Amino acid sequence: MASPYTAYGAAFWAVEYRVNGVWNTLLHRFWAVGDAIGTHIISPEAYPRPELTRGLMADLLVSTLKAGPGPAGAATATLSEPVVVYEGKGSNGDTWDQLEDQLESWCSESARLAPFRAWLIGTRGSMVRFYYWADALVSQQWNAARGRPVNGTLTYDIANARQWAIVHAMLLHMSGNRP
Repeated sequence: MASPYTAYGAAFWAVEYRVNGVWNTLLHRFWAVGDAIGTHIISPEAYPRPELTRGLMADLLVSTLKAGPGPAGAATATLSEPVVVYEGKGSNGDTWDQLEDQLESWCSESARLAPFRAWLIGTRGSMVRFYYWADALVSQQWNAARGRPVNGTLTYDIANARQWAIVHAMLLHMSGNRP
């Protein structure tokens, strides 16, 4: 499977907002977005709890729109617990350890509202790692023989055709399955 990102050069991947733009596009491809209940919303610069409006933010957060109680018993739209938490850096940005600490801190703070399970994606330039959250950060890698992710840490390059196919399979699996 050819990667759509092979022509993107090192200068492109060095800039965080460009990296996050690519991943915003990818998340839209794999999680149906819309304004109807049951579709997803992708929120930029998302705080771990609604009342926190300073400090810790995830670059992108995928949540499901759902019906919740509103005034006088009328239903109103609300958001589900996190489905995907994404943190991206330019290729010269934070180390993987720093990025993972940021994801873990965001999820720990968000879990103070209620426990949840979510997929996590961390990127540095064109390089990506996958995780899930279930009261702790757990690294994931693709197992082709099983057709699903398994515990383990591998870094994939979305600009590499062979590795792009793995990333595509991982995103397809994640979009149809909760961790």
